[in-house]
Amino acid sequence: MTSQEKLKEKLQNMTKAVGVIQMVKSLGLKDYFEKVGGLSFMTEDEIIESIQKCVDIVGPLQYNELGVEPILWRETRDEIHQIEYFSGLGCIVQVWGGYNYTTDEGEYNIRYHSMPKMPLMTILYAFLDFMEYEMLL
Repeated sequence: MTSQEKLKEKLQNMTKAVGVIQMVKSLGLKDYFEKVGGLSFMTEDEIIESIQKCVDIVGPLQYNELGVEPILWRETRDEIHQIEYFSGLGCIVQVWGGYNYTTDEGEYNIRYHSMPKMPLMTILYAFLDFMEYEMLL
């Protein structure tokens, strides 16, 4: 096992033991951690728990407050559905339609437990970036 593989394993074990937020706080290695495999080893439940801890710390936020673009949830010929608000239990999806998708067609909630892993990881990274740079972990 190479030294980089050993470090990756240690980071993963520490994250599982103390949680991703505490790991980032204590090591300050979030950028390096992403480069050596990121959070893909975490289960959906662990990612959701970390998102919920982030929301407990900073409160629910909109995408622009987090400094990210809305997350595309789905797209049809007439509408786009974008995740635009993040709370402790889930997200609010805004539906845009009409010419150039500028008409507000409403919104609906989705729970984190019904989401696939990739958007969950995107949300967690957004919260971690926000906390690291805006709140100076």
